[in-house]
Amino acid sequence: MGKPALSKIVHALLIAETPLVQSELAERADVSARSIRTYTDRLAAFDFIQQTEAGWRFALPFHTDKERGENILPEFVATDGDSTATGTFTRDVLAEAIYDLLDPDRYVDPDDPIGGALFADPGEMIPALRKACDWLDPWISIVWTLVGPELETQEPAPRATVAIGVEPEQTSLTAAAAGGAD
Repeated sequence: MGKPALSKIVHALLIAETPLVQSELAERADVSARSIRTYTDRLAAFDFIQQTEAGWRFALPFHTDKERGENILPEFVATDGDSTATGTFTRDVLAEAIYDLLDPDRYVDPDDPIGGALFADPGEMIPALRKACDWLDPWISIVWTLVGPELETQEPAPRATVAIGVEPEQTSLTAAAAGGAD
């Protein structure tokens, strides 16, 4: 038995030196155009590949002198100089990918097996998604590796209360009723 279509597509994109249009990708990967559509949608939803004007490319630099050392990564991967992805949780990446993959009616339906998993508490969302959609499991593992599992176990920062303006003097109800301060 040969490699699965997804592996062939990923391999073809990883060794490419330029973006590939759908037909060229199908030919190089030796898979059907339907497989390309199915898997490029999933890969793109997780931002592992990106569609440019020239075609599909992996979200990594090409193995060429021109792109060597370039900082081309999936959007959710934090780098030293990029604070926008810092603090990204696996569940947030999954919710965004599912938003891109599901029909809107399913995404907002708490009774839908996949959309409903998004309504779970943060600690329960990933197990619920794994249960609802078995093909998501490898994607979850990859995102978890890239985001860093240590972030999933961190508690959110405590909420602060902010007071604006002058703090009024306090008077008990008894003193206020008697006309004096306590």
